[in-house]
Amino acid sequence: MLSNAPFVADCDESLGEAVDRMALTHLNAIAVLASERDEEVVHAAWEALSLHAIEWTNLLSEVVHGQPRVPGRALQRRGDL
Repeated sequence: MLSNAPFVADCDESLGEAVDRMALTHLNAIAVLASERDEEVVHAAWEALSLHAIEWTNLLSEVVHGQPRVPGRALQRRGDL
């Protein structure tokens, strides 16, 4: 993996943690879509998923190309979303 992700050692987050978080957010968004009638709640669930997808893309740029993520733009990593 190091040949494909030469900067992974410099990263403060594991790829597994990030993908697990995005998968859980996806499952939540699907469940909300199936059960919720409030548009704002549905929108918030899908917005959270889109933010995790952006964070995933930024994390990949960091581990593959060494492009640091923009400070202050990362999601809260302790379950806030």
